[in-house]
Amino acid sequence: MYSIILMAVGDISLQTVGNKPPFDFIKGAFMGKDVLFGNLETPLSNCGTPAEKAVVLSVSPDKALYLKDAGFDVLNVANNHILDMGPEGVQETLKTLSEYGLLFVGARTSTCDRSWVVIEKDGIRIGFLGYTNQASNVLKEDV
Repeated sequence: MYSIILMAVGDISLQTVGNKPPFDFIKGAFMGKDVLFGNLETPLSNCGTPAEKAVVLSVSPDKALYLKDAGFDVLNVANNHILDMGPEGVQETLKTLSEYGLLFVGARTSTCDRSWVVIEKDGIRIGFLGYTNQASNVLKEDV
């Protein structure tokens, strides 16, 4: 029988004190995983217009390195903060994740459907889905 170890992490904001990598204390726990999934609860953007709401999250795109170094395989962007920096922030986030080679779910443009992704590890296929009505019809350009 085949088996894999799937780990999941929720609500990743990447905002840290002193710009320290946020996963340093738990990175060792991730080493036993075959697949690491996380909910990216912040845009990776230096552009766009901040949303008019009580809590607006956003970090510099270079913080994607923290995700890559921690070993994330798939990230969800379908959440209540993906539009915190408007459509421009969404575009920059998706572009950044792609540039860092990080798979993501929860975003769809006119030519790219990233509402789902399937990955294979050790002969086992796992599908991930991500959906929200937060970003419906706001993306003008494709990643």
